[in-house]
Amino acid sequence: MYFPHFLVGMFTTSALVGIWADVETGSVGTAVAWTVLTLMMLQVGYFLLAFGLFYKRSTKSTDITGYRSSAHPSKR
Repeated sequence: MYFPHFLVGMFTTSALVGIWADVETGSVGTAVAWTVLTLMMLQVGYFLLAFGLFYKRSTKSTDITGYRSSAHPSKR
């Protein structure tokens, strides 16, 4: 996941939510609150995704003791 693309998407989504909340409620304060809530939810989601990717990478086995390649057959 490329961080600058995430930032563009996050700010676009939060701007759309802010505009939508302002149109629906007519209150700038409510629109700001919804926008901040959306930003926090997106940030938590990004953190969980990144944590999951790093955790998955660190738990993969790097041991190749049982691996046999057909290009290099074992000598008997």
